[in-house]
Amino acid sequence: MKRIFFIASLGLLSSCGAYEYTDADRELQERLSGKTLVAELATVTIKSDGTFDGLAGTKRDIELSGTWEIKNGHYCRKLDQQLKGVPVNQCQIVEFISSNKVSFDGTKPDGRKPVIYIIK
Repeated sequence: MKRIFFIASLGLLSSCGAYEYTDADRELQERLSGKTLVAELATVTIKSDGTFDGLAGTKRDIELSGTWEIKNGHYCRKLDQQLKGVPVNQCQIVEFISSNKVSFDGTKPDGRKPVIYIIK
C-alpha cells in the first residue's frame, strides 16, 4: 500500500509544475503554426513542431533558428545562437493587427519598438 501511495505521490508532484494550456493559448498556437512572417529585417518560419528558422539583417544573411511555445498567452522563443542586442530567451506579446499582419513585443520594456510582420 505504501508503494502505491508513493507512486501516486510522484505523479501528483510531477504534474504540479506543468503548465495548463488555455483555449487562448491553443488559438494563438494555431494562428502562428506553419506561418512565415516577413518584417523589414527578418523572415521567420514558425513550424508546428515547436521550432522556427529564418534569416535576419538588411541582407538577410544572418541565420536564425530555435524553439518556441505559447505560455501564459505569450509567444516564448529560445534562439539557438546569440545575436548582438537580441535576447536568447524571450517571451513576447502577440497582437494580430489584421488577418495578415501581426505585432510581436517583448513583455519587459527594453526600449525596442514592437516588430510588425506580414503573415505569408
